[in-house]
Amino acid sequence: MASLPTDDAVRAAARRLHDGLAAAGLDRAVAAYFSEPEFAGMTFSDLGRNPPDEITADDLLAVSLLDITWRPQVVRVLLGSGRDRWSQMLAAIPQATDLWDATDDVLRCLLQDPAARAEVEALRPEAAAGATLVRILDVALWVSHGSTAQARWVREKAGMASGQRAEVAAG
Repeated sequence: MASLPTDDAVRAAARRLHDGLAAAGLDRAVAAYFSEPEFAGMTFSDLGRNPPDEITADDLLAVSLLDITWRPQVVRVLLGSGRDRWSQMLAAIPQATDLWDATDDVLRCLLQDPAARAEVEALRPEAAAGATLVRILDVALWVSHGSTAQARWVREKAGMASGQRAEVAAG
């Protein structure tokens, strides 16, 4: 974490991330997400058309695989009245730059540290070879802190201690 900016909040968040990634069983829980039929795994990333600068109905379907329910007015805004606005914002996100190599104008501080990236990468199961590092981190955070029945189930299946979640979250 020595390469991180001197901002105390960023350093504290990086420490909590590091502590959370060291949770016993997290590697098994992430692997279960990508291999068990109860979870979206790579289907989330591979489903339908996925242009980086547009929200499509396929995106909403993919997110529904994560037990997200879309309210009708949100669907109308994302795919209708707000479509151009969202597309402009998405188009402004650099696609060819890894998050940790981005400028301060993009959110990226926590993954600037090579050791933090290596910790996330160490969680990558074989079934997630095509997933981005940010997707692996996303799954690890969901598995560790999700309150859904599926998140609790995968923690239990992976042998993650029930108290671990609260401990890491309080970190």
